[in-house]
Amino acid sequence: MNLQILNTESTTDPLGRSYAGMTDAQIADSLNTANRPQTNTLIPAHKVVSAVVPSEAALILPEERERIAFIVSAGEVNISSDNVRSAFQRAFAAGTTTRANLLALVNAPSISRAEELGLGIVRESDVAKARNWS
Repeated sequence: MNLQILNTESTTDPLGRSYAGMTDAQIADSLNTANRPQTNTLIPAHKVVSAVVPSEAALILPEERERIAFIVSAGEVNISSDNVRSAFQRAFAAGTTTRANLLALVNAPSISRAEELGLGIVRESDVAKARNWS
């Protein structure tokens, strides 16, 4: 456990979680709760391919199909790229299942503040040590 990081988090309270008014157990619970959203930027190509509904793919223009094939051929798809996003938007219209599936890939499951800080699971005893760390 990195007590320095834990001490800094609990004393500076950068997210305004009101650590100062919490017990050690409450701080540990707060840090371990998965409530920090994260976004994927690189997605394995096989997940992108799996997100495409075959009947919808059959409707896209041949040049768009080639562009999508080129994008997924890299092995990973950088969905934060404007070029990639616009290619998928051109290929799959709003309201299609494929577009909804692709958007779902962007949002990753939430993580805890402890994970975000690289702390792993924080225990009440860790918080107590960090508060007394100098």
